[in-house]
Amino acid sequence: LRILDSKDNNDRTILTKAPSILDFLTPEETKAFKHLQTLLANLSIPFRVDPHLVRGLDYYSNTVFELVQEDNHSRQNSIAAGGRYDNLIEQLGGPKISGFGFALGIERLIQTMLDSDMTQPSIKHKSILFLPLLEDAKPLLFEMLNKVRQHKIPSSIYLRNYNPTKALQLANEQKYSHVVIAGIDELKNKTLTVKDLKNRSSEEILITKLESYLKLKDYHDITT
Repeated sequence: LRILDSKDNNDRTILTKAPSILDFLTPEETKAFKHLQTLLANLSIPFRVDPHLVRGLDYYSNTVFELVQEDNHSRQNSIAAGGRYDNLIEQLGGPKISGFGFALGIERLIQTMLDSDMTQPSIKHKSILFLPLLEDAKPLLFEMLNKVRQHKIPSSIYLRNYNPTKALQLANEQKYSHVVIAGIDELKNKTLTVKDLKNRSSEEILITKLESYLKLKDYHDITT
């Protein structure tokens, strides 16, 4: 399989006539791969599907990825790379738990941050946990998560299960300031339920009003 990642011109010529791995995905794998691409597109994250991308470790399953620096045309432009693994924990004697991992170069990451003039968020910022109560709510909350992070607000999305009690317990333990919830009623009404954990209050707002409700304009946008 290493030939797929070869830079040798003779190998590249052979690969032009080789079958693509994308032609051998199962229906379930195809569905999951398309769903992942939809999430990336919804977040306006540019990506390219590369059927020749391989990883050297044997425990990956389904998707592997590589994060590269934009506008860097050198051969050493990779910042991080990794993939999904569904069987690794079980193979090591643990329960069957899916996950993903990646490796990155610290020096290259730091240099990329310096080149991009990135700064650390202030500790005074809010912190928000997004909680989808069903599968259909995930794409929406991924978009909201990305919007909030553009304002340097520390944020996460709870994907372990759809148990609001456990999610709220986690939010309190990790001292999140707000929890944003989307379930069946919220999707139907195009709203979000926002819980203020500091004031112990809850309010249902329109999706379009989340930014003003959280006063995100008080914070700098990382794109400016």
